[in-house]
Amino acid sequence: MRAQTMFWNWLQTRPPMSDTLNLVGTCEAPANCGLSEVLDAIRALVERHDALRTHFFEEDGLPVQEVVRSGELRIAVHTIRPGEADTVVDRIKRAFEAQPFDMTGQLPVRAAVVTDQDGTPLTVVLAASHMAVDGWSFQIVSDDLTALLEPGRTLPPRAQQPLERAAYEATAGALRREERALRHWTRSLRELPRTWLEDLPPGAGEPLCADMTSPALAAALSLLRSRTRMSSAMILQAATALLLGLYRDENEVGVQLQVAPRFRPETRELVGAFNLPGMFRVRLRDEPFSIFLAHAAAASMKAYANCECDPQKVAALYVRAKTERGITTTGRCMVNALASGFETDVSADPPHSLDSIEKALSQTRVTDRSLDLALGAKFYLYILDVSDEVLLRLSADRKFLPPRQFLLDLEWLVLEGLKSDAGPADLATALAARRQRSGSASCDPVPLQAPSNRLDLA
Repeated sequence: MRAQTMFWNWLQTRPPMSDTLNLVGTCEAPANCGLSEVLDAIRALVERHDALRTHFFEEDGLPVQEVVRSGELRIAVHTIRPGEADTVVDRIKRAFEAQPFDMTGQLPVRAAVVTDQDGTPLTVVLAASHMAVDGWSFQIVSDDLTALLEPGRTLPPRAQQPLERAAYEATAGALRREERALRHWTRSLRELPRTWLEDLPPGAGEPLCADMTSPALAAALSLLRSRTRMSSAMILQAATALLLGLYRDENEVGVQLQVAPRFRPETRELVGAFNLPGMFRVRLRDEPFSIFLAHAAAASMKAYANCECDPQKVAALYVRAKTERGITTTGRCMVNALASGFETDVSADPPHSLDSIEKALSQTRVTDRSLDLALGAKFYLYILDVSDEVLLRLSADRKFLPPRQFLLDLEWLVLEGLKSDAGPADLATALAARRQRSGSASCDPVPLQAPSNRLDLA
């Protein structure tokens, strides 16, 4: 599949024993489930999904996949004493996350079973290479394992498999979609302001990373979702683009999205590395926040409709843009929203009030964290969860913007847009006043220039 090429190229650039992007999760074993039943469930899971039985190797500079029909998967069994479960599970998860896979001779999946002293299974720890699965399909794998562990549960027929998807991508229809997508990318890379493409000057500083957990933001998104019928992830993508425009004093913002083209029934449950780059372009106009969100929703749909193309061809377009415009074009801004953020159903629970949202602000937590990933971007936002609380992770170059402050400003922007429905110019003025009141200007540099020459909202 096209997306596998992107992950393969990324993994080949990583030094030995560096960050792996392995996906790791746990599944609790049902009561009265014996070890043999757990092992049978894991075997059935690997047999069900071709992606978990695939070797990858390089041929003429491109990854080639080979689905193996038989083999061996060694599963460690850890017997624990009372009170040790959490500690042992965490240790296994860290080990699974840190250890790279040998994609040429090793299945891209690992499993371990934690049992009590009587041998009763408690927890299954499961890991898979990002070359084999993306975040959405890892959840499918986890759900399937849960079902396989429950007596009497049956699974629906398998969805489209990666080799079947690869065959589709070679059809005339798929190639026409690719041509259209590449035209969208060509226009974007020729027309977007340099801010969203260009590297920062040499020696600008190492990336910083911060996590934010916010129940208040989740409640605000719930209200906005009921008003706009947009998903929480789409609202956050739009607000992120708006805030970037205010920070950098630009009328148009270009953000690269990680998109899984699960647009057809047969691909909805596909298990494989399926993320492709999509270019999200949105203009800042003199219009209320609610109208901006509507325009951003249309721009998101355009990005999704123009993502089905070979990532290597997109990379070639970046090189062409570098030649044509005389800029270095690896300093992109990126947003990666996980699957849980794309629900649009409105909860039947009573809506949150503005007062309750304001009170929930005291529960917001922002923590700095280390990050050792060469993500090829000067700004990379993960939307990790949008359920009862929003969990965001932002990595950014310290000279582009400070992640901690940006996350807090993003929370403020969504709440302010919800309350006032103000347009970008008024929001820029309010944001500048907020920064002045908080004294943030004396901390890390923030390139905010509230309304000025370029933010003309034409």
